[in-house]
Amino acid sequence: MTDRSGIPLPYASVYQENTTKGTVCNEEGEYIFYPSDDGKITLCYQYVGYKKKTIEFQYAGQVILRDVILEEDDAMIDEIVILANREDPAYPIIRKAIEKREFPPETGEKF
Repeated sequence: MTDRSGIPLPYASVYQENTTKGTVCNEEGEYIFYPSDDGKITLCYQYVGYKKKTIEFQYAGQVILRDVILEEDDAMIDEIVILANREDPAYPIIRKAIEKREFPPETGEKF
């Protein structure tokens, strides 16, 4: 499995639609998959940042060689930045809610 430039997509997912059978490509984008049954099957190809592709095959027990090219997904975001020193945006809201909270009057009972 490669992209449009012929660059392999290592560890891309390959699975048979509507089953739990699947595999992962190696570093060169190559894979071996054994379908669960003979007959018409649909394989799904996925890789992060690329559009999912599905291909129907007629499987009768023989090896099928297929070069699959995935298209980049333009809807993907360019970059995610994770900072360890940044406060969760929910904390100021929680602090304000705690400040405004009313406590019941003391009854003298201890739990």
